[in-house]
Amino acid sequence: MKAAAFILICFLGSCEKLVEIPDSINAVTTEKVFSDDNSATAALMGVYSQMINGGAIQQFSCGLATILGSYSSDDLRGEADDFVAMNKLTALLADNTNIPKLWVSSYSIGVYGANAVLEGIGASATLSRSVKEQLEGEAKFIRAFSYFYLTNFFGDVPLVLTTDFNQSATMPRTAQTLVYKQIIQDLKDAQQLLPDNYNINNGLRIRANKWAATALLARAYLYTGDFTNAALQADAVIKNNTLFSLPTDLNTVFAVNSKEAIWQLQQNNGTPLGNATPEGMYFMSAFFVPGGAGTISSGSLSDQLLSAFEEDDKRRASWVTYMYSGNDTTWYPFKYKTGTYNRVIGAPLTEHYMALRLAEQYLIRAEAASKGAAEGRTTAIADINEIRKRAGVPLLENTIDDTQLQIAIEKEWQTEYFCEWGHRWLNLKRTGRAPSVLSQIPNKQPWAGDHQLLYPIPSSERINNPFLSQNKDY
Repeated sequence: MKAAAFILICFLGSCEKLVEIPDSINAVTTEKVFSDDNSATAALMGVYSQMINGGAIQQFSCGLATILGSYSSDDLRGEADDFVAMNKLTALLADNTNIPKLWVSSYSIGVYGANAVLEGIGASATLSRSVKEQLEGEAKFIRAFSYFYLTNFFGDVPLVLTTDFNQSATMPRTAQTLVYKQIIQDLKDAQQLLPDNYNINNGLRIRANKWAATALLARAYLYTGDFTNAALQADAVIKNNTLFSLPTDLNTVFAVNSKEAIWQLQQNNGTPLGNATPEGMYFMSAFFVPGGAGTISSGSLSDQLLSAFEEDDKRRASWVTYMYSGNDTTWYPFKYKTGTYNRVIGAPLTEHYMALRLAEQYLIRAEAASKGAAEGRTTAIADINEIRKRAGVPLLENTIDDTQLQIAIEKEWQTEYFCEWGHRWLNLKRTGRAPSVLSQIPNKQPWAGDHQLLYPIPSSERINNPFLSQNKDY
């Protein structure tokens, strides 16, 4: 896709008119879009808007990564017809209807959108230096964020750094190590280019800044086994207690401008989302009645997840709800309080879609420390206890052994980040724990080794690009 075409899609398709453009669509060129600071910024904001307003559960950044990852792991039970295959794994086919949406949206919105902005500002001689650096940093962050999900769901993927369709149309897959190398470099660049505050958007945490880049960099280092740097980056975020803290009231964690938020996506309340978030829309249908009788819908929590919560865990009390129909009681995620059943189009937003939050940095630092020097156990236990203290569960004792500590870290990831951006699925895979954990679940039988731990490359993409190889098992 060419830069001009993509920028127009994002810029003119953005849900809020950020700047007046009097010309017809065909007359607006990339050169004009990037001719002044306001229109260039609007183009970048159009990419953000497409990430969240492009259709709930239809693209990676608008709930799809969460839903697919939750069904593939042991977060959700596979009750919805469209997602049974994701839950069973062994039934997953290369032409599954959900998988192309994940692939296409990651490339068409995140990767191509970022590349288009980078090319546009690179070719402009009229933008101010400060705006140019700001947009470059944000675009590189978005590209890194998109590639993180692409490579974790699909493995080796084409590393597209241009909008030139002639180059990307026949590009083969790139080794995951090289994809991560680009992710890390983009995030390092973003750290240097972006401000360390949220002033640029009147204090709203909806545009990437230095801390968003740092938080994602900590995750990238953890996933690549660079525990020293993972701990250093997470430590930098945690120590910024002026901007970030863990709210004691779990019901406020996902609120607009929560102190836990590092980066949120802002839905437009004039779209079908209204004042709801994508996950709120999916988990809480029009017939949803929290704690009451209603029509049982899809997306219910698994027995494995429910049993992972300890007695009196406030996360279960605040982030899980139920409905009953006859004698059946079904449990659902309730991290977001606004869904299809109570959303209002045009109403003020009380929740933004959380993409990066502080609790993850404690978990990253804990895991990284636990796998480093012997003295790292003290840091790891203290970090896990910060999460557990908020949850109202007993703190870990310093006497636990290394094996018990690793089990405790895995469980905190599970109970803190269930049904949130596919964390459980990605964590089980990267730690090598997926086969032993998931093979015990009846509806995932028969389990065959590491069968289908990567999603298939969509058949439609392989038809269009014969140089794309397929993952094994498909």
